[in-house]
Amino acid sequence: MRNLNEIKFSILELAPVRENKTIADALHHALELAQKLISDLKERIETDILAFWLPSFSIGIAEFDDGMKEKSELLNCADAAMYESKKNGGNTPVISKRKYR
Repeated sequence: MRNLNEIKFSILELAPVRENKTIADALHHALELAQKLISDLKERIETDILAFWLPSFSIGIAEFDDGMKEKSELLNCADAAMYESKKNGGNTPVISKRKYR
């Protein structure tokens, strides 16, 4: 049996920006999406040869900041928030408090 320590992926959400929503609306939408991901993915996963439950999810959310010059800065903020979520036990999305101004 192999223990999968972590799997990382990124989701870029632009819909609230295209709809001229405020930053607060966009962050609220991101939190709702994260909660839905946690809820939906906590279900049993079954394949032809095994079945398992994913134990927990740590989700970090970052807001683009005008001071950011590289996309890696945005990902680093989301990554820091994800590790804060993990440190707090997971299954709760965390919005990054880091800014690049």
